[in-house]
Amino acid sequence: EWTNAGALAVVKADLGASAPKVDPVTEASVFWAGTPPPPHGSNQRWGAADPRCAYRAADKTYYLTWDNCTRNCYPHRSTLLSTSQDPFNHDSWTLHGPLLPGVYTGGASLLMRDTPPHYAFVGNSNTANAILLASSQDGVTWTQLNQSFMSNRQGCWDEKGVAAGPQPERLSNGDYLY
Repeated sequence: EWTNAGALAVVKADLGASAPKVDPVTEASVFWAGTPPPPHGSNQRWGAADPRCAYRAADKTYYLTWDNCTRNCYPHRSTLLSTSQDPFNHDSWTLHGPLLPGVYTGGASLLMRDTPPHYAFVGNSNTANAILLASSQDGVTWTQLNQSFMSNRQGCWDEKGVAAGPQPERLSNGDYLY
């Protein structure tokens, strides 16, 4: 159960300096990716979980997948999609809604390619027995494919479940590391 996971924070960092320089997290750097924040009350069942961000240079857009437990964590958790061309401007984020509407998902990593199709590796939050595979032509509308990317295996390290990991990275030889 993801409870009290907190909001998302975007902070600037210079990791190329001799000593990394990172802006502090302040109230101004916390945001909800295109949706109003939940009220701070006695209910502790709110927060954003599993944020992952991918950048696509072709359209200069940041694609953020995240789970908003304020709206739908249990029993109907769903991974949401937000986009922005200026991630440091909180008002620039557009919430597009569930990545795969009607599917009980928990986290997604995106492979945004130079040209479509783009791919999403989506955790099956219902049983954690598979990483679902989806494709998109525009990066906003996704279709679940009829095959899983990976399933858990009996008697192996992943027997209890699998989940979406970090974004796939393209290697210098053109292959992808996931």
